[in-house]
Amino acid sequence: MKDFENRFLSQMCIFHFCSALDLAKGGRANGLVSLVTQLSQFGIQNDIFSSGITREQIARNSICFAELLNLGVNIRFSISHVENEYGLGNFMDFRAGLKHDLVPDLIVLHQVYTLSTLIGFWYAKKINVPYVVFPHGSLTLYIESHSKLIKSIANRLVVSRILREANAVIVTCESEKKDLIKSLQSKAVLLTYGAEIKTNLPNSIESLSDKESIKRILFCGRFDKVKNIPLLLAAMPLIINRYPNTILDLAGSGSKKEFDELKKITADLKIENNVVFHGWVNKIRLEELFKVTNLLVLPSKSENFALVVSEALSSGIPCVVSKFVGVSDIVARHKAGVIIEELTVESVAASVIKVLDGDHQAYRNAALRAVDEDLNWSKIALKWKAMIRSLALD
Repeated sequence: MKDFENRFLSQMCIFHFCSALDLAKGGRANGLVSLVTQLSQFGIQNDIFSSGITREQIARNSICFAELLNLGVNIRFSISHVENEYGLGNFMDFRAGLKHDLVPDLIVLHQVYTLSTLIGFWYAKKINVPYVVFPHGSLTLYIESHSKLIKSIANRLVVSRILREANAVIVTCESEKKDLIKSLQSKAVLLTYGAEIKTNLPNSIESLSDKESIKRILFCGRFDKVKNIPLLLAAMPLIINRYPNTILDLAGSGSKKEFDELKKITADLKIENNVVFHGWVNKIRLEELFKVTNLLVLPSKSENFALVVSEALSSGIPCVVSKFVGVSDIVARHKAGVIIEELTVESVAASVIKVLDGDHQAYRNAALRAVDEDLNWSKIALKWKAMIRSLALD
């Protein structure tokens, strides 16, 4: 039995089915890339099947795909002529990729209401291997309240069966688990995203309470209404009143309309000199922003895990996040920042100012402790292996 276990653990393989793998689209794509990157380094083979991706998106993410290939991650695409969030592409593109001798130990269906989920479900049934659903927050009450009619039809047709027959449902935070319907909560497996503590951190940090020095606070994410960026901008005058040289770096992707609306708010508040719009940034540019950032702020109305928070903590950066951010419990437990309890202008400003007034060295130590104790990739990889082994033996 021991020989079987050792052999099994050394040959683990996961097939991931997802819609368009485009890092500019936000958390799911970035989370999947982070996951397979780390699992590949801990002895798990990963194959990705990305459905409904355009050739322009492939070109835009070519550096990331090359890095994954170098790690031994196989990537197959189903091409679409139009960008879409539902994995709508040419299924025939997958057929050749699915016809090979490698049989996975587990299939992971990323998201729920996508064609890629249906394809992965069909394939899992065809080759008779366990599959899990990784909804990436798409089953939370906030997201489920959107497009109710379409989702109701999809549930009646096939989604309810996919969820009912899944071997497990992966959640990344306790709040996501609580939002699942009762029949799925028993299947929930909590697996957070991880982080790696940066090796090039400075030995000491200057006190933030010097009002004359430049303070930089960072927001990074999609320019979607759920992120509550207008509220953050509205809080800036109060922050600037206490720390006049504060710069808000806004990094993220959005439509031209979303950019124009945020820039108009900035102009109306007369804080143009204190806000920098960076657009979408890759991981190299994000690391550069981390090096000059005093804190990360995320005042979201709803947020499943917030991968950017774990990345910031791994750089020793304190985080100011709303109580609706999934990873807020880790920030609170380690006192690695401040939790925004009420989504008001005054509360956001007070939370940011509290960190700027505080002991930054203590915040940094708390951030690194949070990563070491709760977000360590080596520990998370062991949990993935244990889950795969358990499902295979069942």
